[in-house]
Amino acid sequence: MNGLLYFAAAVVIVFGSAWCGRAVARALRQPAVIGEIVAGLVAGPALLVTGGPVARELLAPEVLSALAAVGHAGLVLYLVRVTWHLRAESRNIAVWSIGWIVAGAYAVPLAAGAALAAVLLALGVAAPGGAHSAAFVLMVAVALAVTAVPALARILDDRPAGPAGPLALAVAICIDVLSWPLLALAVGLAGGGAGVPGTITVTGAGVAAAVLLRRILGRPLDVLCRRSLAGAALVVGVAAIGAAELTAAWGMTHILGAVLVGLALPARQGPSWSHMIHGIGRTGGWLLPAFFVTTGLSVFAGGAQPQVWWLVAVVTAVAFTAKLTGGYVGSRLAGHGRRVALRLGVLLNTRGLTELIVLQAGYEAGILTGPVYTAFVVMALACTAATAPLLAMIERGDPDASSRPAVRSPLKRVNT
Repeated sequence: MNGLLYFAAAVVIVFGSAWCGRAVARALRQPAVIGEIVAGLVAGPALLVTGGPVARELLAPEVLSALAAVGHAGLVLYLVRVTWHLRAESRNIAVWSIGWIVAGAYAVPLAAGAALAAVLLALGVAAPGGAHSAAFVLMVAVALAVTAVPALARILDDRPAGPAGPLALAVAICIDVLSWPLLALAVGLAGGGAGVPGTITVTGAGVAAAVLLRRILGRPLDVLCRRSLAGAALVVGVAAIGAAELTAAWGMTHILGAVLVGLALPARQGPSWSHMIHGIGRTGGWLLPAFFVTTGLSVFAGGAQPQVWWLVAVVTAVAFTAKLTGGYVGSRLAGHGRRVALRLGVLLNTRGLTELIVLQAGYEAGILTGPVYTAFVVMALACTAATAPLLAMIERGDPDASSRPAVRSPLKRVNT
């Protein structure tokens, strides 16, 4: 009974901290997710520092284990909804018309990440525990290349961006579609599970199974959704968590299982189906603060190591430079003007929760050390927080920007 009471108290602290973080972020005119992430990452270590018997009980292994389970469930449900939206949106993208922008905004950061990883390997602050060097290089490359689609959509919903808005969202979707397979491959390369052949086999078989199940189960799920939204949501949620646990048991990442279930869901556009998917995403978003808290405890509880702070500066500088340069050059090669290219570079530098998910997969797989993980987390927060101020700076020199309507995105309600 005492354990249950302490778990309930820990839940109140976790979600209370998340609420406070969101309020502070909104007051600072930042995306709410930034405040939620920061509050979650510091809440656990702050409680640990206070010490005392109550803090020790709140951070007991059984309480943290339950919180970690809640956080992982939230992450899985969140990813199901995001994947479903990404697939629906990607059907309307003319990929070849934005190829130059994708090439610049993805290939340049990918190459910069590989170079940065090589330097970190040479300095001896890279992959621990015998993790394969190739896994570390690929993980860092992906971490520098990703753009957070949900966070970007939320920013575009709040701030006018002219023609750069929908274009940036389309490019970000393409980047995420390219990034997830590379992330799964990096986890496989770490050698802790399926390995390269196993990763490729499981991923390929999973995608094929998702496409097949989409055709077979589409109509039954639609009927179930019409009869009971709660029943359909329960079926999808249990399937997602089960698939995530299965891929994790095979030595890969929870993320792969969640993404595969998102791919397997039929692209229904009816109000009942969309409402059910939105409900799954909102539930995942509500549970995510537990993910941030357990992540903060696992990484920051031991205290910051000296090299973290120079790593933060280096990683953040490389990430900013690579994304802004790649997005700008790609946009110019695609024929866009200087101001549109500048906006695209800034928008595509939005990292958000997508970056945190990628980093967590690398940390859990033993690819990233605590200091490297910390540096990339700070980079993700800095890049996302800088998006709105940088857009404001660009718009000061463009008097017509404020009169343009905000971009309304079908992803706007995703909890970023």
